[in-house]
Amino acid sequence: MITESDKMQMQQLLRNLREMQFGASTESYRYVEELRYLCGNQVLEPKKADPQQLKPVMFFTEPTVNAVHTQAMELEVAQIRAYEKVIDNQKVPDLALGYFLQSLNGEQGFQGVRAVVSLPIAGSGRKQALLQNELKTLQQEAMLTDRERQLHNELEVAQQRAMMAANVLAAYDTAPEEQFRNVQDELLAQFHAGEMDVFTFVQHYNSVLHGVSGWLDALYQYNQSLITIQYLTLSN
Repeated sequence: MITESDKMQMQQLLRNLREMQFGASTESYRYVEELRYLCGNQVLEPKKADPQQLKPVMFFTEPTVNAVHTQAMELEVAQIRAYEKVIDNQKVPDLALGYFLQSLNGEQGFQGVRAVVSLPIAGSGRKQALLQNELKTLQQEAMLTDRERQLHNELEVAQQRAMMAANVLAAYDTAPEEQFRNVQDELLAQFHAGEMDVFTFVQHYNSVLHGVSGWLDALYQYNQSLITIQYLTLSN
């Protein structure tokens, strides 16, 4: 016989289930809407196939990061290298010619030509400028190398995540939303008919919710990873 305490406990469990269902629905809606926004009209779910057969479709032959992502830093390095030549060229004497007026006995009447040799950067000053420029070049090249390594790592991680998500999605025969609704109706019918106690109902219901959540998360990871790959390689 069900006591009042049992009824209160069942009611509380049902309220918790409704809250869980609402939370799962909200999270699922957010996932799908974000995917639609990011993917546009692209198909959100990969075609049903063996995970290994998805690889030629998902990935590219030895994909590499597109150079456009590092062009700005490469230009900075080239600019610094070019400035080194400017400093180096400044050691060449600059011959400046100009007219001057010669004053004889207080009268300005004699004109002449004067040559001036200028050395803008000479000796230790030039060496110091070259050294500073070289250090700046090495620093910028190190930053460029680090950025390239970071981009390649991001590409590799995105490939691995996409393949793992594809493996999860391939385990489902169909999208689980319809299956979830059918199982939910069946569980509720058995519960209301007294064929299932509240604890068994909660256990099965949580299992179904967990399966749907796992499918949505894999779908989200698959598309996010694919978008990352397309961005890094600038491919369609």
